[in-house]
Amino acid sequence: MRWVRDGHEIRPLALCLGWFMVVVDTMIVNVAQGAAAALMVPASLALVQRTYTDRDHRARAVAGWALIGGFAGAAGPLPGGALLTGAAGYLAAVASALPIRLPARPLS
Repeated sequence: MRWVRDGHEIRPLALCLGWFMVVVDTMIVNVAQGAAAALMVPASLALVQRTYTDRDHRARAVAGWALIGGFAGAAGPLPGGALLTGAAGYLAAVASALPIRLPARPLS
């Protein structure tokens, strides 16, 4: 069992497993971000409705909430698509989230 003692064949396997864990970790974080975003939408609308008790003010506030949400929903895929189809590819899209993910990592 020389290959076990030398470790030459085990190193590439360990490298592949390490890369697999990075990809799986990234996918888990993406799922968690999506779930958190899905929970924030109804909470933010409830906050708007609780804050504005007058009917006219509430209508304007909900219209503004919908306008900002619609703009964000339409404009969000543009930079993401540019990152994914650009020269850097998927790694650029993952790296763009690092400023948010790194400080939050100790909290998980």
